[in-house]
Amino acid sequence: MVLLILNIYSSRSSQELIYKSKEAAMLERCLNTAADISEIEILNQSTVSQIAAEMESLSVQRLIVTDNQGTVIFDSESSNSIQGHYALFPEIVQALHGNDTFSWTTHNGQMYSKAATPIITYGMITGCVYMLEQDEAQGQLILSLQTNILSVTLALEILLIIFSLIFANAFSGRIRKFQNSMRIIKGGDYTHKVEMGGSDELALLGNEF
Repeated sequence: MVLLILNIYSSRSSQELIYKSKEAAMLERCLNTAADISEIEILNQSTVSQIAAEMESLSVQRLIVTDNQGTVIFDSESSNSIQGHYALFPEIVQALHGNDTFSWTTHNGQMYSKAATPIITYGMITGCVYMLEQDEAQGQLILSLQTNILSVTLALEILLIIFSLIFANAFSGRIRKFQNSMRIIKGGDYTHKVEMGGSDELALLGNEF
């Protein structure tokens, strides 16, 4: 149990380091994008598209910009665009309440990171920036960590069980030997000696007997 808990803790600690690193990077990109968009006088598809076109280095899977009601002004995903519709994702809702937010999940060796920050113009929330990033390298790293830690844990658990069985069998064998000697002496053979071998407590008990 201790071994299992320690390995789970190691896995979680490694994932937490990756999480913190990804969170800092994603929120920084969101904040920089929100700062650029906040300088736009009129927030609409055309003006946001111009800003987005200048940010090709963002390297995110999806970029969504909403107004202060959660209506999508810009959506970088053309195949499944939700432009003109409400995008009440949990991250967007949090951002529209003035909070910087980040979440992540892993699925099939892929890490999906989601971040959102409010767009603040003249001290007022005028919208939010939402980013989705798909990171295969980090996802594979987390999957590899989980697999390796699980494999090591199982191997150590099997070795521990084998060792325990060998030790238990050896110990019970010595107990049976001691019991047999007691029966021989009980039968009247007082010249019989208990030969336990070793120098542990059981051997001392046999010698005393």
